Amino acid sequence: MARLLLVFVALFSAVAGAAVVKWAVVSNPSSWIDGPYGACVGGGYVYVVGFDSGPGAVSEWRIEKRDKSSGGLVKTWALDPTDGYDVLTSCVVVGDRLYVVGYAGFRWAVLQLDIDLSSLRYVEGAAGVPLSVASDGQHLYIAGFQYIDFVPHWRVEKRRLDDLSLASALLLNSTEGQGAAWGVGVSPVGYIWVAGNNATGWRIEILDRNLSRVAVLRPGLERGALGVVFDEGGNAYVYGDRGVVKFSKDGMQLARAVGFDAMEAAYAGGRLYVIADISRLLVLDTELRKIGEVYLPPEIQKHQRIYGIEVPQKVSGSFDRGTLYMVGSTVVNTLSGDAWLIYAVSTADVDLYLLAGALTTAAPVAMAAAALTGAYLVVKRRRRAAAALA
Repeated sequence: MARLLLVFVALFSAVAGAAVVKWAVVSNPSSWIDGPYGACVGGGYVYVVGFDSGPGAVSEWRIEKRDKSSGGLVKTWALDPTDGYDVLTSCVVVGDRLYVVGYAGFRWAVLQLDIDLSSLRYVEGAAGVPLSVASDGQHLYIAGFQYIDFVPHWRVEKRRLDDLSLASALLLNSTEGQGAAWGVGVSPVGYIWVAGNNATGWRIEILDRNLSRVAVLRPGLERGALGVVFDEGGNAYVYGDRGVVKFSKDGMQLARAVGFDAMEAAYAGGRLYVIADISRLLVLDTELRKIGEVYLPPEIQKHQRIYGIEVPQKVSGSFDRGTLYMVGSTVVNTLSGDAWLIYAVSTADVDLYLLAGALTTAAPVAMAAAALTGAYLVVKRRRRAAAALA
């Protein structure tokens, strides 16, 4: 019976990563380097933004509209605004509009499209790169960096939804402002949280909706913070290089988990789901204590940097109704360069597998067998959806 239990444990380890992936697709729009950098969800679709290497172009803007239940491609959109580096980095859906940020020849660009990708309004701004966008339903909040004498400094913008005009901007042009604002989020209590780095490591700004400073947080971690998510009470979970730090809604540090690089995170149902070190999905409780982890399939382990800029590696994605929609890159073959990789991870399936793992080690073999039989059936049903990674 002990040998049988070991067999079940081995089976669980082998299939867990594949089973939590609802679907995965590869898109290879050109024979050169292509890459996605952001995803957002609206209605029944997931929009993925990034770049491809268009004919005669160093890189051009690209958006893919995909069915969020299967990953199936619905429509593509591309534009080459300059003869240099043109990349889209982040997006958000507000009502019946898709808002996208990126850069055109290393100048800020903000785009407004309808959800069918058939109309376009866009404006250009400061020299530099916007890296993240969020909305409170009334305005856009955009975080990134602006070049000053060829040195990147934090820049945060507030823009109007209707015409993309600039409502206000915050530029940190002191020595402490050197670096980049990597992620922006609107908390349930109305503050704007901006996560990034400067010369000394993590830096977090809490702003009001007019972009006036409420607090500056320096948790003492190296490299940079990449993003922030919130729980129902407005507590903030800031993640990035070296780990995750939890703050109260007013900025008091409550807990931390360190020793890994947190590249993306989502909060749901009293748990924090963290993509760590590219290939692991960690599950933490609200005190940042580890509940468990699942290793993603080996094909979902390569994610690239913002094209043309030396920046920290970041996995990007979007969370909607229990599913993480993640983007990265993969190599189709040695001749085609990097391609788009888009996949969906179910937090419910992650929870199921963590429960099944507990059963295999702490419950009778009969219970373990039942749990793992169910796991096997899930894997079997999803083999076709993951075929693009085979």
